[in-house]
Amino acid sequence: MKFSNKLLFILTVFTIFKVQAQIDYKFGFRAGATLSQMFGPKETDAAGNNLESYKTTARICVGGTFSMPFNDYIGLGAEVLFSQKGALHRFEADNSYLRLDGTVSNMNLTQIFTGQKRIRSVNITNGYVEIPITFYAFAIKDRLMFDFGPSISFLVSSRSLGILKYGAIDPVNPDPADFLEIELDLRGTDDAGALADRAVDKTGRLDQTTINYPSRIGSYYNFNEKRGTLFNTVDYGLNFGASLFFTKGLRVGTRVYYGLADVTNNNYDVQQSSLDANKEFIFRKDRDSNFGVQLFIALQF
Repeated sequence: MKFSNKLLFILTVFTIFKVQAQIDYKFGFRAGATLSQMFGPKETDAAGNNLESYKTTARICVGGTFSMPFNDYIGLGAEVLFSQKGALHRFEADNSYLRLDGTVSNMNLTQIFTGQKRIRSVNITNGYVEIPITFYAFAIKDRLMFDFGPSISFLVSSRSLGILKYGAIDPVNPDPADFLEIELDLRGTDDAGALADRAVDKTGRLDQTTINYPSRIGSYYNFNEKRGTLFNTVDYGLNFGASLFFTKGLRVGTRVYYGLADVTNNNYDVQQSSLDANKEFIFRKDRDSNFGVQLFIALQF
């Protein structure tokens, strides 16, 4: 290597280390709440009325932060968060079906009923390790900051609790003798065809016939094989946020997350209003995505 090339190499390395030394890396943590929601196509009746809905629910978000300023106004940020996402989901139809694939005493017993009211209400809570990468810019130096960028999330926990009711349900004065009520305890770790923990057999009456049915069912109760988890393991989307600094280290902020991935597994995404001509499930290919608004407080050093 010629002397001039050696000198250029040394100067380049020196410059890189000097720039690195001048960068004021900042680490910190943040914690807050997420107003979480899901959106996607809804089942409808023959008249086009929605049979299902998603409602907002409160979840938590906490983790560590890192920022690399380019100058006093712009820079890059990264975070590693534990972020809960989900929604309150409700389905209600007057003319629907109920499929029972086993009881505590007889897991080989299949019972199918049609033509009565079905109400399914479930509170979805999915826990993710989320990694946002954001570009930030100060509109007011050391006071008002905006950020935006993508993030990827990995599902680490999933549990949904709810109730399934089926039968002649009077919305004003419901009589428990006229419908079945089953608890839903849906976990990603459930086995195919399994009931939920602490399930017992209950007695009810449908189509003028007394039947036995399980009190609690799991995620894959109606499936004889497990093809992935109820919710997909990877989510990704875009973040847009703003923060107000009280000091150089302390801030409060808000961030909007718009999901781009389908978070529900189409292997279990079945139509709830009707079965096919052979009384088998009709599968849907809906794209259900996460949406959330975070409110947080953060401290960085």
